[in-house]
Amino acid sequence: MKFISKTHMDVTGKRKVWFILSALVIIACAAVMFINGFILDTDFAGGVSLQYNLHKELDSEEIREIEKLVYSVKGFNGASVQKAGSTGVVIKAPASDDLNPDAVAEVRSLLNDRYKQYAPVKEEAPEEEKAETNEETTTEKVESSTPNEITPPETETTETETTETTETETADTAEVAPAEITDETVAAADGKEATTTEAATTEAATTEAATTEAATTEAATTETADTETTESAETEEKAEEETAETEEEADETTAIDDLAIEVITETTISASVSKEIRTSAVTATIIAVLCMLAYIIIRFEWRAAIAAVLCLIHDIFIVVASYSIFNIPVSSGLIAVVLTILGYSINATIILFDRVRENRRKLGRTDFGMIVNISARQTLMRSINTTLTTLFTIGLIYILGVPSIQNFALPIIVGVVVGLYSSIFLSGSFWYVLSGKRK
Repeated sequence: MKFISKTHMDVTGKRKVWFILSALVIIACAAVMFINGFILDTDFAGGVSLQYNLHKELDSEEIREIEKLVYSVKGFNGASVQKAGSTGVVIKAPASDDLNPDAVAEVRSLLNDRYKQYAPVKEEAPEEEKAETNEETTTEKVESSTPNEITPPETETTETETTETTETETADTAEVAPAEITDETVAAADGKEATTTEAATTEAATTEAATTEAATTEAATTETADTETTESAETEEKAEEETAETEEEADETTAIDDLAIEVITETTISASVSKEIRTSAVTATIIAVLCMLAYIIIRFEWRAAIAAVLCLIHDIFIVVASYSIFNIPVSSGLIAVVLTILGYSINATIILFDRVRENRRKLGRTDFGMIVNISARQTLMRSINTTLTTLFTIGLIYILGVPSIQNFALPIIVGVVVGLYSSIFLSGSFWYVLSGKRK
């Protein structure tokens, strides 16, 4: 019997062939992963990612020279160097004890010394603009460095003026010449003396109150002055600290701006962040598979759901193995690739399952294996056309894209092809075996 005819395709009859073929592929992928391992990007392993524009066309020989230059820096022994565009380079180093900001600065300096001759000439600003900028900077520095002036307290003169007035009145009283002494004169003298005494007492009380008020005012003024002096000193200290921090940032920015090469990115990812990314990738995959499992159980039956999940595990395993086979760095893009293939593969599988359900209603008591074969034949061209359209788009992205895009597109190409194979040849066969409806 022919495998494919115009009306029939024996998928379930050749199921052992598909199972053995898939088993061999999975064993081979597992062996490659065990031997080669994975190149973990900084997203998954932690470390630094540096990208520079060297202003020079880079070829494979130049990349090797850059690798030697980078490997000479302590902490970058296991770094990967990749070309980014025509003049760019991406350097990624896994986390280690020797990997620190000084090592990053040394790599930047070495690349700058090697490629500074290729940097474009920077246009200098006109002299008038430079002079205005310097004048504004000087004015700002003078204004910020001027301390707050403290107005000295005014000296109170109330006590002195009161004392002088009292002495003058006393002298006037002493200068009056004595006249004839009579009873009226004595009485008048007694009255005047009493009045004078009362006035002196009142003036003494006024003088004492003025003296107390002056002392209180002086103490308050002194306390206010001390407070203002303390606040002024604290303000000056804060201003000096902010100025020092600003100068440090400005020096660092100026050091980068003065480079001949262009710094695109300099990113450091800690081990805790990379662990969170790995956890997120696994969690997202598990949630997606469980949701698909629930959907297929509700729409079809639990045997179909298990068959679909087995196909998904088959596809994802081979896609992950492609990272080891082609030495693609495992980065956060793996999450997007896995979820994309999950969606693509389950879509093709559900199309076949839906056709199987329709044919079971139409054909009634027909053998389930025959129904699966007829459904696979009916959906074959649709699945092939969809896959070819997807491969055409992803293939162009892989051919025309930069290395980072190629590392994303290649696993998708593998997943699309494997998904087509599993949805046509494995999903129906798994469902047929799990149903127990064999000839």
